[in-house]
Amino acid sequence: MSVSLEDRKANGVRATAIVLIAALLLCACTTSARRPSNPSAEQSGLYDYADAFPEEGAVLGLAAGAVLGCVVGALISSNRGAGCAAGAAAGAAGGALLGAGGGYLIAANQRDYASEEQRLMAMSEAADIELVKARKARKDAESIVADHRQTIVRLGEGYKTKQVSERQLEQAVDEARYDRSQIVRAIDGIEKQLGTMDENIQDARDRNNPSYKDLLQQRNALLAERNILNRQMTALEIEIERAEGLLS
Repeated sequence: MSVSLEDRKANGVRATAIVLIAALLLCACTTSARRPSNPSAEQSGLYDYADAFPEEGAVLGLAAGAVLGCVVGALISSNRGAGCAAGAAAGAAGGALLGAGGGYLIAANQRDYASEEQRLMAMSEAADIELVKARKARKDAESIVADHRQTIVRLGEGYKTKQVSERQLEQAVDEARYDRSQIVRAIDGIEKQLGTMDENIQDARDRNNPSYKDLLQQRNALLAERNILNRQMTALEIEIERAEGLLS
């Protein structure tokens, strides 16, 4: 039984889509660390803060949406090439919306305002909210790192005397690695917001608008929180490396 050229093209589109979707799913599985099943209040607080900035999710959502949009568009359109292109564009937009985030500052920056004064006022109000959230995330991170330090030291000593198994120490290290990844996400989120603030501050300066000064103070306060988180990340890396040295 012969297969028409159109059927062969449709099968090719389906096969390509299956391969790409499988690759995307594999990527998602291999890059996502395991979240603790029973996180502490501080861990939950840090995770919630980091989840406001799902950069990887936005990229994956965009890619998956484009693939699925291409498949649907190609299958329902008489012109498969044009259908794939249109479907990919629509799917990518939807996927990005599903995966994207960014916090109050970035949301405030994306709105339209009647005047520059209103924009700066809205940005300043959003900065106040984000600064409170960043300070809480930083305090959560400090507590988390202190707990990991105590746990790794205690289990490390027990491991040396054969009172703690290799698996117990590995589990502690795995959890520390996951928490480190969440601190990194928090830092990245703050970096994005600092970039947004810098753009608005520079724009106000270019317009000789003195209203940027409040936003500049908030920007510097947010930068200080980021710097502390950087130090906490480094401290946790040291503890992880210490435990990995025992396990190697």
